[in-house]
Amino acid sequence: MFQYQSTQSHFTQQNGKTTQVTEQVEVKNGKGTITVVKNHNGKKVTKKHPLTRKQIKNIKKRKFMPGLFRPCLDHCDKVLGLPLDILGKQKLKKMRLRNKTRKIHTK
Repeated sequence: MFQYQSTQSHFTQQNGKTTQVTEQVEVKNGKGTITVVKNHNGKKVTKKHPLTRKQIKNIKKRKFMPGLFRPCLDHCDKVLGLPLDILGKQKLKKMRLRNKTRKIHTK
């Protein structure tokens, strides 16, 4: 039975306003979730998202997955009314395009 739990927390401060972001990954009994908690000026937003089987396999192999928390972070930013991270979205789109072209060439 594979169990995994990881929590990362960091603070950012801009124009005197503090934002705390806590990212958590949890895998138990073959099922996993991603949880993002974002505190901004006293407002707290929590978003949970399930992990896919492919993501759980990569976690077992200890592989880095860029953009894993992106959907949860975007949701929290929308709810809080914060500007979305445009650069992060552009990088994620480029990576998806690269992966699609690799799959086409390998078939």
